[in-house]
Amino acid sequence: MNVLIVDDDAAIREISARILMRAGFTVDVAPDGEAAWDAVGRQSYDLIITDQNMPRLDGSGLIGRLNEAGVKIPVIMITGGALESPSLKNAPDCFLTKPFRFPVLLEEMNRLMCPSSV
Repeated sequence: MNVLIVDDDAAIREISARILMRAGFTVDVAPDGEAAWDAVGRQSYDLIITDQNMPRLDGSGLIGRLNEAGVKIPVIMITGGALESPSLKNAPDCFLTKPFRFPVLLEEMNRLMCPSSV
């Protein structure tokens, strides 16, 4: 399963990628929504994990672009602050709040990528 992690915090990208690779996922990382959008144009992903607040293009903006382009990829949005209410059109499939626990993230990933196994 190919996963794209999008976060402007390099430490979070690195730690998350390491843990998910140990769990058997193929992982790419992007520092913001613009870089993630470029990655989606080059590679197929089964899931995107994105931070909400990032420079250049935030998580809601990335989801909006995916929707406008008709790209159907489940998205988990992670936020460190109060959740801004995205429009229903740009809502993620799942919200997690920082700090999150990786077992919870893995459970949500499994739910979104393998709905029949839950």
